[in-house]
Amino acid sequence: KKYDDSDKRILFIKVKCMALLGCAQDAIALINEKHPEYIAAKLVVYTIIDDTDSLDKLIDSIDMDSLKTTREKLAIHFIAGRRAYFKANNENIEYDKIIPIHGLPNTNLTLLLQSYEHYKLAWVLTEELGYPQDFTLLLDISPLAFAFFNNMPELFRHFDNILRERPQHAE
Repeated sequence: KKYDDSDKRILFIKVKCMALLGCAQDAIALINEKHPEYIAAKLVVYTIIDDTDSLDKLIDSIDMDSLKTTREKLAIHFIAGRRAYFKANNENIEYDKIIPIHGLPNTNLTLLLQSYEHYKLAWVLTEELGYPQDFTLLLDISPLAFAFFNNMPELFRHFDNILRERPQHAE
């Protein structure tokens, strides 16, 4: 309670911790009270507690054009892309299983395309931000979506940019 909730960075850390401690509803209430426009924080809380209904409703309600910062757009595209990928694969990704290039028989291709589009935009925004340290979040699922839609050259272009830029990176 002694930390200033008006600072978005402090609030973000606080609500993530609250969600991990089982106080997700209090975390959402705190976001709504202090920064109701902070959609990315709400998405993270819903993701942590695996409240897929609230997560889906919030993602569907987002007007991307109304977002002010590139950073928040990036976070939303990342989370929306990840969520669409999970939904496309019936809420399950088996990391230890080889997925055939044509996909699994029960994969929803519309949601998979939606995931791919979100990840493409997330990579563009990451590039605009100079590939900040947390770009590694995109390495979880986006390569699967890029491979499925046969666009690995675009992903490798980002990898080349990262490798070229990293020696001079401030972080």
